[in-house]
Amino acid sequence: MNYTQLAAAVVVAALSSAVGAALAQEATPGSEWPSYNNRLDGVRYSPLKQITAANAGRLGEVCRVQIDGPTSFHAGLLVSGGVIYTSTARETVALDAASCAVRWTFDYRAEEERCGGSNRGVALLD
Repeated sequence: MNYTQLAAAVVVAALSSAVGAALAQEATPGSEWPSYNNRLDGVRYSPLKQITAANAGRLGEVCRVQIDGPTSFHAGLLVSGGVIYTSTARETVALDAASCAVRWTFDYRAEEERCGGSNRGVALLD
C-alpha cells in the first residue's frame, strides 16, 4: 500500500467514525422534532412515553389552526423550542406549540406562477 492509498484509507475511516458519532449524538429531546423524520437517519421515532396502547384510543384533537388560502401539505411538521413550523404551497407558518397561536407567517408569491404552488417543507438551521 503506498502513501496515497494509506492517506485515503485514513480519511475514509475518520469520516466514517465522525458520521457515526454525529448520528449517535443526534438524539433529540422528546419534545423536539427538528427535521423531517425527526432525525437525519430517518428514525421517525419519539421517545415520549405519554401515549401508550392503553390510552391511544382516547386521543383527540387538541387544537385547530385556520391557514388562509388554498392549502396543501406535502411535508411533516418540525418542532423546536416550543414552536411548530409547517408550510403550504405558498406560506410558511410558525405556531406556538402550547397554545396553537400563530406566531408568524411568511407568504411567498413568485413573480410568475410556473408550476402551480408546491412546497416540500421547512428546514431549521442550528
